[in-house]
Amino acid sequence: MTITNDLRKFGSRELKMTAELLLAYCDDPPEFLTDGICIMVNFSSGNVFLSDDDLNVAMMNDGKLEQWHSCPECGEEGFAEDMPDKECCQNYLRELHP
Repeated sequence: MTITNDLRKFGSRELKMTAELLLAYCDDPPEFLTDGICIMVNFSSGNVFLSDDDLNVAMMNDGKLEQWHSCPECGEEGFAEDMPDKECCQNYLRELHP
């Protein structure tokens, strides 16, 4: 299993990242996360993140909890400032943040 929310499978690194996520969430819960928020780890990438029932994802970026994007057309992923200048990626971001 590459992705799990089973804390028993998290290592100490992942648990420390989880604590950082939860502290950031307590300080400023992002509006883009809705119902069914859970903590996940992707063992292939090493990323620990929050995800909701609509598959929105929040990860830490420079000490802040930010939305992780995945372009539905080309599959490129990243934080908003890291998304490529491809037309499909920029259209996707504009739709999210008009």
